[in-house]
Amino acid sequence: MMQSEAQIEQALTSLRELIETTVDRKMKTPRDFDFLSEQIFDKLHETVSPTTLKRLWGYIQDQSMPRKATLDVLAQFVGYNDWDTFCSSQFISHEEPASFTIWQRLMNWKIHVPVAVIIILLIGVGIFLYASHPADDDKSPAEADRASKEFMSDYILKRGTHFDRPQDYLELFGIS
Repeated sequence: MMQSEAQIEQALTSLRELIETTVDRKMKTPRDFDFLSEQIFDKLHETVSPTTLKRLWGYIQDQSMPRKATLDVLAQFVGYNDWDTFCSSQFISHEEPASFTIWQRLMNWKIHVPVAVIIILLIGVGIFLYASHPADDDKSPAEADRASKEFMSDYILKRGTHFDRPQDYLELFGIS
């Protein structure tokens, strides 16, 4: 399919915008381009150098057109088969590819999702532990103190305590 220079520039602009949406990040600094290069490699196991990406975004002034192989990789990164398919879709409709899902957005949150899961688990464990201990709110302070002493009396060695056999001493510490 033969395209005019204006159509190619329009397709490149759309591709840049779609890539930024995919990674949920604007390409403004060298770190952004390093990040994007890593994201492309992680997803496709293809290498696009940060310098090439900087040229494509105009961060580095260069009038050269990226190689078709590079454009194919970038189109695949956003869910198209290749650059030609991406260009065809740009002139037919302006819908996002079907493979661009909410799951892809969540994958960009590689740190946030595990942290959220850990927090939820810790809250659940805390609620379970709190619920599994009987409430002492209805006891007077004297009763609560007495109950605590009775509980601890099984675990405190007192002067003159006699053990008939070593096993009796070990059982005091829960060793059998």
